[in-house]
Amino acid sequence: AGILILEGDAGTGKNVLVDIFSHFTNRETMTFSCNFQTEKEDLTYAFHFDPKKGTYAVDSRLIEMLQTPGSVIVLDEINTLPPGVTKMLNPLLDYRRTLYLPDGREVKAHDSVVIVGTMNPQHYLGVKALSQEVISRSRVMNVDYPAEKRADGTWAPYEAEMLAKAFPRLQNFTHEEFERAWDFAINQKLDNEGDKLLDEATQADLKRLHRIVRSANRVREAYRAFHGGTSTDPLEFVFSIREGTQIASELRYQEDALRAIQDVVLPKIADPQEKKRVKTILENI
Repeated sequence: AGILILEGDAGTGKNVLVDIFSHFTNRETMTFSCNFQTEKEDLTYAFHFDPKKGTYAVDSRLIEMLQTPGSVIVLDEINTLPPGVTKMLNPLLDYRRTLYLPDGREVKAHDSVVIVGTMNPQHYLGVKALSQEVISRSRVMNVDYPAEKRADGTWAPYEAEMLAKAFPRLQNFTHEEFERAWDFAINQKLDNEGDKLLDEATQADLKRLHRIVRSANRVREAYRAFHGGTSTDPLEFVFSIREGTQIASELRYQEDALRAIQDVVLPKIADPQEKKRVKTILENI
């Protein structure tokens, strides 16, 4: 019973986590995009048109998936649902596992159905807090970007290793080899024999990766500062791992990391002032 809430910044991979879980457990996934205008009927009915019958209502995809063994239902941006719709979902999210339809029917979720909700951090400005009714029925899990530094203060290789697959000279490293090479080239850990894995070109690739990760984290910090209310400088651009992957791919064709980062990131920002601010952040890494 209940619902798992994945809370985190846009681009942290909340939906990717669900997809990975579904893939490895061989489950079918259905995502319902919630918003402030969602109505009860959006959850329960779909409308079809037939030239002979005209327009008629059938059970929604959500109703079908609730009765499909092993399915995963994702309520994306669940916190944006209007109070009336949230109240309708309450019995589905507690021990009853039942959706009571406006036509009087009762749809009970199969025991193996998994229900997941996603949302941005509740403390961000403009983000509607999750209703207490849903919170009491949920397990909330925070989803964040990979840590930039380890507990000992050294630069962590986690996000860089994810991006390294785009670098031909790095893509065949094992996890242990990548960590040794990273610590040698980036953290100056000279006693781990990381030099045996590297040549000048490979070290340069690792330093470009480090530039990408640091740039991403500085922009993320500015984004969080604005949305968390500690900065008045607007920033809506999300520097996700997706952008990092695009930049890493771009570096196959050029060696200038800053230029590659700017070529990928800046065209995605429409507001001139925000673009200027992000450009300044990137140039000061």
